[in-house]
Amino acid sequence: MHITAIENYKGGVGKTTTASNLAYELSKMGYHTLLVDMDPQQNSAYLLRAKKYKKNLEDALCMRADIKNVIHRCCFSDQMDMLVGGDEMDSLDLNHIDLSFILDKVRDDYDFCIIDCNPGMTMLTVNALVAADDVIVPLVPDAFGAEGMRKIKDYIDQAKEYNENIRILGCVATMFNGRSSQIRMIKKIMSENIIPVFDTCISDSEVVNTALEKRKPISLHRRKSVVSEDYKNLAKEYVRRLGNGEDRIQQ
Repeated sequence: MHITAIENYKGGVGKTTTASNLAYELSKMGYHTLLVDMDPQQNSAYLLRAKKYKKNLEDALCMRADIKNVIHRCCFSDQMDMLVGGDEMDSLDLNHIDLSFILDKVRDDYDFCIIDCNPGMTMLTVNALVAADDVIVPLVPDAFGAEGMRKIKDYIDQAKEYNENIRILGCVATMFNGRSSQIRMIKKIMSENIIPVFDTCISDSEVVNTALEKRKPISLHRRKSVVSEDYKNLAKEYVRRLGNGEDRIQQ
């Protein structure tokens, strides 16, 4: 199982949308995929209509339940399962390796695991980064996004104390409208941070918001929309990068 954390210290950059739709598109490609919702707000769970169960990720992290008993099938795909967080997760007294420890128990059951991280550098974020093989950073290509890359690299450096092999697989430009200023900012991020950027950009579209309102993956909500094609292409590029060994790019 290859584990990728979707992380940005900022909110409002399309992190949950990217995590949920990337996981869904991987499952539709035939890969058995696990989506882990590490955000106490449980936005991924809301978006994908996950039910609230008595036992959840919070219980697995605290060893009150076995992880296999708190994983549930996504209602939109029989190749996708979900591990939903709890309301009190941000107050848990966690060790750095707790998530890694419980995910090891299902490592042979999935092709991919996508972790939707919470914003900021909390112990939940540290757990996600320590468990992950690599990180995808969704960001809006503007001055704030460029500045934020420095903090994200600091997060990765902190995680390397416990997971020396973690790498940034790449940045994904979200809310992209094709303006020359955004293109310049993407090039700036690449040159200043020596970080790869995915060729696929996620278009700025109202379809993202209406899909959230309908609580559906974008390709189920508007199959022919440009954003639906963007996430399909992102999933393909993600698999291609891993297959080509590009996840071993040194930072």
